[in-house]
Amino acid sequence: MNHATIPAASPHLPAVGTAASFAPALAYLRHAIDEHAIVAVTDRAGRIVEVNDRFCTISKYTREELIGKDHRLINSGHHPKSFFKEMWATVLQGRVWRGDIRNRAKDGFLYWVQTTIVPMFDAQSRVSHLVSLRTDITEQKSLQEALLHARYDLEIRVAQRTEALHISVAESIRQKEALAKSEERYALAARGSNDGLWDWDLQRNEIFLSERWKRILGIDGPSGITGPAIWFDRIHPYDLCQLEADIEICRSRDGSHLRNEHRLRHEDGTWRHVLCTALLVRNDDGTARRLVGSIADISQRKSIEARLLHEATHDSLTGLPNRTLFRHRLDHCIQHARTDPAHQFAVLFLDLDRFKTINDGLGHHVGDELLKRAGRILRDCVRPTESASFIVRGHTVARMGGDEFTILLDAITEKQQVIDLARK
Repeated sequence: MNHATIPAASPHLPAVGTAASFAPALAYLRHAIDEHAIVAVTDRAGRIVEVNDRFCTISKYTREELIGKDHRLINSGHHPKSFFKEMWATVLQGRVWRGDIRNRAKDGFLYWVQTTIVPMFDAQSRVSHLVSLRTDITEQKSLQEALLHARYDLEIRVAQRTEALHISVAESIRQKEALAKSEERYALAARGSNDGLWDWDLQRNEIFLSERWKRILGIDGPSGITGPAIWFDRIHPYDLCQLEADIEICRSRDGSHLRNEHRLRHEDGTWRHVLCTALLVRNDDGTARRLVGSIADISQRKSIEARLLHEATHDSLTGLPNRTLFRHRLDHCIQHARTDPAHQFAVLFLDLDRFKTINDGLGHHVGDELLKRAGRILRDCVRPTESASFIVRGHTVARMGGDEFTILLDAITEKQQVIDLARK
């Protein structure tokens, strides 16, 4: 399970003069999420307040049966209580929770969903609602299990064939036929999976990459055996250390499974987010022999998550950080100053004179344009230039609401710098 801390955010985007300019983007975002994900919204007590059609379809419950209930309605009993206790502790602390959950539909059908839970906040920065984005991975789980069983079955039968060379020709033919069927099952399972399969021989340092693995990254050519460099040379520098650490943990005496998200460079130069899962195969003496797994392209899911996070922490009219993000960064500066007495920061608060007169006399659309222009001017004022007598580091220009703006200057060295900026 992965967790990420996000700044406290309101459950809705800040109100701006009119929402007409933002409505199409919001509708498009909601349509994209509904098409891609199974979505549910609950209050902080866990009661469901909204679900989309995909949730009703997979759970076999109607919207009326779900609203007002909690997720215990679809609890399969597969996970221990500690699993959900840790999940709730994470989201109620304002952090994003990610993990795979096995649920039970109304008709008893068990299904797996890859889940991301994003906490949303009220005006007092308290968790008020939870937005759950899920992807149905039941087929993926079944295919992975089938792949592992097929591979293990193949190894067992090859070993039996080696040990039983003294048996009769008829028995040898029977074993060959059984081996062929096992290989056929594995090949069919590999072709049916949308994931890129790989098999790393740790002792020879050779890796088998399926054709689908290469297609995810735009690489031409059939499946085949190559060196690990074709993979590791494409990993984003910021993600490489974590993947190497996760592999070492998997290869340790207590490890057996690998799960890691990282970015890989596509042939067109872009970065693709992938989910990498694998199982470690050991020798009889316990040493690591092979690592067998797959990668799945999760770029679309990552894009939606980033869009949701940005909308929750930025003003939709000016594009500036909103009140919640400003308070988060201000708290960070305060904590820094407590641990380092030499660290100084300053906060400037300003509003627009006679803004209500402009709004009432010329219309909200003129007022909106004035707010956007004011935001740009404030950004330009704190942007460092070659002729500036000092460099502003870690500055934040935020819109607090209405015609109110704030500027947070971090790592200043003298008060005169703040006065000079205010006079701009």
